[in-house]
Amino acid sequence: MKRITLVILSIALTGCAQPVSHATQSGKPEACIRNAKPPLVSADLASLLLDHGYSISQQTDTMVRGDRPVDNVAAAVLLGSRYDSTPNARITYSIVKRADCVRVVADIMIVTNPGSAYERLTPMNNSADSLKIQDTLDAIRQKYDPTPPAAEIDNNAQAEALKH
Repeated sequence: MKRITLVILSIALTGCAQPVSHATQSGKPEACIRNAKPPLVSADLASLLLDHGYSISQQTDTMVRGDRPVDNVAAAVLLGSRYDSTPNARITYSIVKRADCVRVVADIMIVTNPGSAYERLTPMNNSADSLKIQDTLDAIRQKYDPTPPAAEIDNNAQAEALKH
């Protein structure tokens, strides 16, 4: 009975939340990092995951994956199972070397029954938490290239022109 009450309460509270839309090619948090090399970006991402309590489950020059138990009670109630009542939050960064930059795309999910043959993945790429991941990618981009992308410069110039 308690579980049903918590599920209904969780749905009521999260039902009003607007999904986040990312204005990126993938529709997920991503960044194009100029003046960077994939191994350095991979190391930076792994270090940031460790700083935020994640365990690194896989790291190469083209991918970094980290997991940690979910600390959101509502998510644990909704996405836990009898096999494992505490799901994991998982972030996977795909790293691709392009001619003009290193493209990093984040994939955020909740994993029910983590580490088992019964893993079930729930995408969270359009959740409010995905904005924090986008901010992280923007900070890493800024580290390697403090000059904002051309689109950002155009938007800032337009905003300044409107003020005058």
